[in-house]
Amino acid sequence: MGIIQELHLGKYKTLLELFNARQEIIKKIESLTGRPLIVYFAKFNVPKEAAQEISVNLQDLEAFNELISGIEGENLDVLVNSPGGDPNAAQRIVSLLRARFKNIRILVPHSAYSAATMLALASDKILMDERSTLGPIDPQIGGIPARAILKGFSKIVDLVKVEGAKSLPAYIPLIEKYDLHIFEICENGEKLSKSLAELWLASNMFSDEMKKDPITTKETINAIVKYFSDHDTHLSHGRPIGIDQAIAQKLKIVDLREKEHHELKENLWNLYCHFSFLTDKSPLVKVFENSKGVSYGKQWQTINFMLPQPATPPPQQERNHQGIKEPSTDPQAGKKQIAPTEVHGK
Repeated sequence: MGIIQELHLGKYKTLLELFNARQEIIKKIESLTGRPLIVYFAKFNVPKEAAQEISVNLQDLEAFNELISGIEGENLDVLVNSPGGDPNAAQRIVSLLRARFKNIRILVPHSAYSAATMLALASDKILMDERSTLGPIDPQIGGIPARAILKGFSKIVDLVKVEGAKSLPAYIPLIEKYDLHIFEICENGEKLSKSLAELWLASNMFSDEMKKDPITTKETINAIVKYFSDHDTHLSHGRPIGIDQAIAQKLKIVDLREKEHHELKENLWNLYCHFSFLTDKSPLVKVFENSKGVSYGKQWQTINFMLPQPATPPPQQERNHQGIKEPSTDPQAGKKQIAPTEVHGK
């Protein structure tokens, strides 16, 4: 029987049992690697209103600080499962971790996209298997790729040059969708993600190579950054970049498919499934955890409660055959009518 099936069939009866099980798996992984492990796990399938809660954001800094506060030594493993978020927040997290640890590995049992991919590029090594994926790091503006906005505007400019000014009115409604400063934001966003990735790769994953052969290593780094940031290559910000593609780009990957890593691979997948089950069966959409009992989470849930609505007017009083008004016999007449209303909130 598979792990997910066991969980859904009621392997654990309480959240405490599930927490204790996760603690055991984290400690097992630490015993296999000889390194402390912290977990950064975000749920993917959430309502649009909860997107900010699951994204990499500045509030994550507080939780990361809690996770590492009691950890000793210079090495750290970080399990990351995240759809991405703010590159500026990723920079703050990287700065926090790098100020404390000399060697950092990012473990990706399932998915680390966008800004979470940038966290992986800031590591010394990335652990992946056939189920793992990274993603492009090209910036998004309101959910739209910055490169697509820039290319669309450039295409309109080229068409107007060819067709003449008389064609401009046809494109004005498209241009009016954006303020002019959006193009500067798009360009700066692309520069930021590229510059951070270049800096982190040179300072961490390829630091030894930079000392020995800086020219060749710089070319390798530039090629990696170009590949991960090129929207024209991937066509979608959610395009998966699997382990074979990551290896082909010369990233330093620990291939968990190798026989020597089999036990670690299975335990990482087991841990992923336990966190996935937790977020599926509870209001938690993001969880931070370590083996020292620190467990920090963000919630999002739908709350159902009663909202009073305007009272309905009392029923029309009927007249008797003599034309005299009589009190209504309806016991509910004149009372407020309360109806259930669903309200979404954090």
